[in-house]
Amino acid sequence: MGQERVWRKALPSGKITPWVVFQYSGAMSEQAEVLVLGGGYAGLTFARTLVELVPDLDVALVDREPVHQLVIQLHEAAAFSTPLERLAIPFERVRARARVLRRTVTGFNLPSRQVLTDQGPLTYRWLVIALGSEVSDAGIPGVRRAFPLRWLDDARRLRDHLATLAPGLAAAAPADRSAWQTIVIGGGGATGVQLAGELADWLRDDWNRPAGGRIVLIEATPSLLPRFPPELGREAARILRAKGVSLYLDEPVTAFEDGVVCLASGERIPTRTFIWAGGIRLPQVVTSADLPLRNRAVVTDEFLRLSTQPEVFVLGDCVAVADPRSGDRLPASAQLATQMGRAAAENVARAIAGRPLRPFRPTYLGEAVSVGRDNAVVRVGPLILRGLPGLAVKTFTEERYIESIGGMGLLREWSARSFPPLR
Repeated sequence: MGQERVWRKALPSGKITPWVVFQYSGAMSEQAEVLVLGGGYAGLTFARTLVELVPDLDVALVDREPVHQLVIQLHEAAAFSTPLERLAIPFERVRARARVLRRTVTGFNLPSRQVLTDQGPLTYRWLVIALGSEVSDAGIPGVRRAFPLRWLDDARRLRDHLATLAPGLAAAAPADRSAWQTIVIGGGGATGVQLAGELADWLRDDWNRPAGGRIVLIEATPSLLPRFPPELGREAARILRAKGVSLYLDEPVTAFEDGVVCLASGERIPTRTFIWAGGIRLPQVVTSADLPLRNRAVVTDEFLRLSTQPEVFVLGDCVAVADPRSGDRLPASAQLATQMGRAAAENVARAIAGRPLRPFRPTYLGEAVSVGRDNAVVRVGPLILRGLPGLAVKTFTEERYIESIGGMGLLREWSARSFPPLR
């Protein structure tokens, strides 16, 4: 038998009504009116929004983990700034009336309206594909042996490795000491910049750091944060240099071999710690499906649906969305994912009610990138904020998201970092 958890809240009238229903089952239903693949920012927002709009609808959320992962903060967990479990929100603590099926998606049979999983097929009336992305090795030899930072398990592995650097350095031969002291990050986008800032502060402040450690951040283009406004990249570079980070700009990585990062210039950097943050790609299960692809993304119509299967919506990192102002592709972000989730849910509700759908139009709310524990660069409209004001804005957006998915109770618990340890 499955386990069902029901949380309740009091309405202003004093009546008590269930507001969260999550069901975990070893013999889960093979059918769902709405099937949502992926419990990330896009999938969770879609499920929460839809059950608010159509309360009696059967919505099943499929994820391989029992938690919603706050992946935009993984750099904090990897660099010992926050506990890993703080970034894992159990689905049962999230406000949504939906079944959660813990499964791994293995394939699709869209003509038959089936999703294949490691526990058998699931059928649906409406399907939402929000499976996120994987780290791309960009075809660079040896990069697959680097440390990625995409999911909580990646942050845990990196954190465990970093804890070995100080004892490893103490036991190293003189010729090997530099490799133990050098942490190389490939990729100067948001993940690379945020991780470099956090690790620089770790090397500056924490007791378990390797003595004499240094951070090297490598970016193949001429500036950091290449998909963000140029002023953010310039400000991030200034802050990182002030923290002692060595920046290699316009310097592609060509290989990672025998513990050495090889650069296009011919320079070779020995390291025991090479972290790859050089981009993302579609999950293998998506690329191997019979879906229309262009420029490494699934092609959808203006409503975020497949044109050949209008009952299938694609959200999050899987789909490319253009900036309505410039026409350029918007970078993947939690902000964009949640907007897509809400828009798609509203359109499913409209379709069920027989009403016309509304095209998805992303709204620009700005960008926020932390650069260590005490700094951030933020753009809100025409304003550029940095330092503690920037960090305050970024922290506010994170807290606002937590409150939106679980109320003030979840926010208090999250702020207190009191979630049970991950297993």
